[in-house]
Amino acid sequence: MSLVNLDTPQALEKALFLQKLLSRQAKRDLDDIAQKAVMYDSVYKLKHERILLENYANGPTLTEFQLMPSTFEATRWGATFGVTVLVQSLIIDRADISHKPDLQPLLRPLLLVLINELSSPQSKSLLDPLKDALKFSIKMNGEELTGTTRDSFIQSFLQGIVESFISTMHEYSLVRLVQLAGNQGWQITPLGQRVYLHLMDARKFLEAITEAHSKFQSTKPNLSMV
Repeated sequence: MSLVNLDTPQALEKALFLQKLLSRQAKRDLDDIAQKAVMYDSVYKLKHERILLENYANGPTLTEFQLMPSTFEATRWGATFGVTVLVQSLIIDRADISHKPDLQPLLRPLLLVLINELSSPQSKSLLDPLKDALKFSIKMNGEELTGTTRDSFIQSFLQGIVESFISTMHEYSLVRLVQLAGNQGWQITPLGQRVYLHLMDARKFLEAITEAHSKFQSTKPNLSMV
């Protein structure tokens, strides 16, 4: 099932235009909170950012709109793009990767892997699925790292990223601390599940857009992805 009609170059351009329009609106909503927070404090800012994220996350995902088109009359299409903007600004951009800035493009995929693990725990450690997701080679002083040396290096920088993600998601009520088998552990909240569904649809949307863009380049060269 397609998340959006991309049968023609015009449909692709319309989808990209709507994505840009709705993403800009979410950014403006976030900027409005930041401007008003200047007159208050960080508690005000966090509270209203959380409310904004919840409002967008509670909107139908792209998949839900396709399954229930009647909702188009009752609520807005494209809340998924707003969630993506807010997650990027509030969670991903706050991850400390100063020691390895080239990891920036990997942060969103890693966050999805982390939330997926929180949603359906399969591993002993939250780091394990993230380590498994990193398949690229790592070189130090011209030598490729392998075995336990590579594992230790990956763990050292993933630890900080995971701690940053968890801390920020906790601030925005996407995860909560619970007792699991006699130990404390993190669990995704209903709001976190909603955010996860939107992020998954955003990834599917990007894949569909990329595929359609490649398809139509032959018939309409220089079709912009921006």
